[in-house]
Amino acid sequence: MNSTPDPHRLDGRWIVVSGASSGLGRAIALELATRGASVALLGRDRSRLQASADQIGASARSRIVEIDLAQADRILPAITALRADVGPLHGLCHAAGIVETRPLPTNTVDVVRAQL
Repeated sequence: MNSTPDPHRLDGRWIVVSGASSGLGRAIALELATRGASVALLGRDRSRLQASADQIGASARSRIVEIDLAQADRILPAITALRADVGPLHGLCHAAGIVETRPLPTNTVDVVRAQL
């Protein structure tokens, strides 16, 4: 009998997923939950975050953190409150972003920062 732990299991670990209200962020949060992770769902739209949490269902623990990451001064208090609620955070998947298609010469540092 092999007692080597499955390296793909994330049981007991809290992972923060930004952009979890739709698209890639939601898909990543769902996959992490199937691997046993508890997921903190970050995004701007509470109802869409709730839909993500509903999809996760009872298979894993989840928390919703309604936040606009463009408001940088709100990030530290939100993560501090999350950590106080759930304990240690074990990972981050940053899938949030606003992509604006534009000619390369018109991109500035400020434009790129806003997209991240």
